[in-house]
Amino acid sequence: MNIMMTVEELKELFEYSKALKCDIIRVKDKTLYGTDNNFIHLKTIRLNSNIIWPDMIFYLKDLINFMKQIDDISKIDTLINIFEFIITHNEFINLFDNLIVSVNMYLVNPISFSDEDLKSNEDFNTINAMKSGDGMGLLKLSNKYILALFSGLLPVNKNDKIAIYIRDIDNYRYFANFTITKKKFSIDIYFMYLFLN
Repeated sequence: MNIMMTVEELKELFEYSKALKCDIIRVKDKTLYGTDNNFIHLKTIRLNSNIIWPDMIFYLKDLINFMKQIDDISKIDTLINIFEFIITHNEFINLFDNLIVSVNMYLVNPISFSDEDLKSNEDFNTINAMKSGDGMGLLKLSNKYILALFSGLLPVNKNDKIAIYIRDIDNYRYFANFTITKKKFSIDIYFMYLFLN
């Protein structure tokens, strides 16, 4: 495959991909999707860019390794065929599609709980301040909604705004949607939880 991108377009793709902090990234329909190696959660960024991004799936670590060489490459060419450097993992298409369909299916459920200013929650601030080796903490939103989280799972910086929207699925499960609003874009993160009580 031959998809040419300018160095600037590639740097922009890298900026968005890095912000997701996910193992595997999918670019499709002006949206970046990210997940972990086990496809447990989904993170999305709807791109405001005028760039038409090629559809692709890649490991973030591969893009990071490639970007370490970008200064030398930019002196040689202004156009780069990204697929010469990044392996596109088409074997993950069905897994991503199933995850996206599941998320969209739950997003039609009515919101049963929301908090537009999660930074005012003491539990959230405690978890967010934890180090990665500290393990997980419990985010209590109400007596009904208690979420297990660990530091670093949500890519939150000091000036970001963060909201959460909960949708009940059935008597046993509910669906959590975190929205992190950054200066240039927003990230949505989706998880399914079991009721603890």
